[in-house]
Amino acid sequence: MNTIELRNNLTQKLTLLSDEQLKLISQLIEQFDLSQTVLTEETQKELISKWEYLVNNNQEIDESKPLSNDEIQIICQILNKENKTRPLGLAKGDFSIDESFNDPLPDDIVD
Repeated sequence: MNTIELRNNLTQKLTLLSDEQLKLISQLIEQFDLSQTVLTEETQKELISKWEYLVNNNQEIDESKPLSNDEIQIICQILNKENKTRPLGLAKGDFSIDESFNDPLPDDIVD
């Protein structure tokens, strides 16, 4: 099937969809467009530096311009490509584990 036939086929199928289905298809296409966006190396570095600042300082670089959902998606894509993970210890001090955590459970709970 060539490109023209494919476009015609898709157009015909789109006319049969409900409004709700069309909205879902539109959202899918928007996500696809975002994933195909080619960013300059400088833009990527800026986004990563904004993310690192947020992680290290628990706040945005500029509170009036928080990271958008699109920027967050792009950051996730960049980090996935670089095979980076979130830094360890982000929740340090937020909770504690009792010293008896690894002790055997009482018999009544085991039963």
